[in-house]
Amino acid sequence: MPQRLNYSAHVCDELRTLAAQFRRNGKRPGDREAIEEWIEDIDTSVKYQLPENGQYISHSKPLPVGMMLQRLPYRSVSLEVPYPMSADPIAREDGLTASTRRHILCRETRQVHAGTDADGNDMYLYEYDAGEPDGIHIQAVSWLDKNRCWIPLTCGAFLPYSEPVVLEDAFSGDGRRYAFTSAFGALPDFAAEEKARLGMEEFIRNMSIDITAEVKITVEFLQVLACRNIREIESAPPRVLNTQRRRKGKTPFDVVRMLTVGDVMIGGASRLATSDNQFKVREHMRTGHIRRLPGQQVWVSDCIVAAGSPMGRVSKGYVLN
Repeated sequence: MPQRLNYSAHVCDELRTLAAQFRRNGKRPGDREAIEEWIEDIDTSVKYQLPENGQYISHSKPLPVGMMLQRLPYRSVSLEVPYPMSADPIAREDGLTASTRRHILCRETRQVHAGTDADGNDMYLYEYDAGEPDGIHIQAVSWLDKNRCWIPLTCGAFLPYSEPVVLEDAFSGDGRRYAFTSAFGALPDFAAEEKARLGMEEFIRNMSIDITAEVKITVEFLQVLACRNIREIESAPPRVLNTQRRRKGKTPFDVVRMLTVGDVMIGGASRLATSDNQFKVREHMRTGHIRRLPGQQVWVSDCIVAAGSPMGRVSKGYVLN
């Protein structure tokens, strides 16, 4: 079993420090209130630990066009994602800040139209305890490697249950960026300042770029979780460790869940696949992917097929972006 990350507890601790700072100086009351609600929702959420970069699905096995968004398994879910790809030199050259840890909070919500702003842009409120939800609200906290601290993202995202998940036209290649509605309730005071400084169009563009990776991770995690043969295993923290954290006034670690097929962790090391065709195919790597059958979908694990086949080997590389 992979080592526990415990991102949720660390994020709560740093957000509490930030909220306390706002309370002391009397600044950003809207942001302070939003952060305190954020902490409460993380604390009560069901936690999942994902593989590196949230990469369940190979870019060579894209999700089908027009698929519907899967429901969250619980009203509030935390996704803990190690994100080493942001430290890659090529990513740094493209201007991506090194942020090798991500925490994504997903909540079922009801989107309510709240009129328009002075520029005629639609405004929405999100109600989390208002009966049947109609979508998922996503907001995220990123670890900044340079500063060694967790920073909440200003922009959130909303994905409706009633509409198919679609790719953004500008990003329909290997990046698989999914279209979403930007939501500005994460840090309302800071968002208002940035909108005034940049203008609405530039503000939306900048904030949407920040949350794009988290939307992709969430959409594909839910598709994998919906596979019939997926199982969840739980990893509980040591009691002694949590006792020590409580004494120090820190957030205790929670139970975290990981996805498996049988006894194999999804996103873990590949294994060999047996062959019943006497190696009539060449040895090759099969990437993990979703297989859709009538009325259901299942997860097919990555593995080495026909290892040692006398027919030879397929020399093919896979690059995970």
